[in-house]
Amino acid sequence: MRKLTALYGVLLLAVLVISGAAQNTNTISANSSSANQSRTDSRRNTNARNTSFNTSSQANSNSNKSSGGLIDINAASKEQLMTLQGIGDAYADKIIQGRPYKMKSDLVKRGIIPQSLYNSISSKIIAHQPKSK
Repeated sequence: MRKLTALYGVLLLAVLVISGAAQNTNTISANSSSANQSRTDSRRNTNARNTSFNTSSQANSNSNKSSGGLIDINAASKEQLMTLQGIGDAYADKIIQGRPYKMKSDLVKRGIIPQSLYNSISSKIIAHQPKSK
């Protein structure tokens, strides 16, 4: 009878341990799901902020583009110039310092940028002239 009681006690303890482990697993799983949901919500908020920023950024960049989507080298900001492939910080500064330009080819004639770079961006830029009064 003593052996049977001892065996029953061990079995009861094993059941309690197993059920406790299962309960902990459910708790861990619930916490993990909560954390995953929190990360997903955070990503959604970040994406919403990025979309909002991109929209306002696009609106600002369109103000210095002509109707054909060309960047006006006489009016574009440094950031807008740097959207052109091959135009970095230094070239953008040189373009701004050399304003105004009568023609976009003035960029090469004045030694602002090399011919090869001009060839790659010339279809994306314009040298808009202010209207005469």
